[in-house]
Amino acid sequence: MPSQSRPRASRPESAARIYEAERLALVRSGQIETQLLPPGQPRLVFKQVEGEAYGKAFYWPENVSEKTRRQGFIEVVLAVENVDPDLFYSVEVSSNGGKTWGLHLGRGDLHSSLGFDPVGASRLEFLYRLVLPGRAPVTTPPSLPQYRAPGKL
Repeated sequence: MPSQSRPRASRPESAARIYEAERLALVRSGQIETQLLPPGQPRLVFKQVEGEAYGKAFYWPENVSEKTRRQGFIEVVLAVENVDPDLFYSVEVSSNGGKTWGLHLGRGDLHSSLGFDPVGASRLEFLYRLVLPGRAPVTTPPSLPQYRAPGKL
């Protein structure tokens, strides 16, 4: 009797890799940004990255420059769009998926240094939550951190 081949079960790690690749492509292309953050609404964006204009709500770099690698952090400027520039606001940041939040108060641009692990042993991810007076916080889902450090460099 010939042996019958059984269909192989899909491997969970393959599905996870496919999901991750598709999620990464959506974020880097900017498509996810237009779906989650409608135009004209208040939002927090990376105005500059390493002194260069950027202007997007998500920053998931594939790699960093040699200068950035040497200094050990990525210099960014965060800005609030679609609000009165004189409005006092707070930006909360979480590096643990939204379990705890640190607070930054401000008006205007917020200068920050983003860490990364050059050997890729750990993947830093930051969620940001914009809190404007009298409004609900503006944030993205924990599965879509606004900053995700590059993997192995």
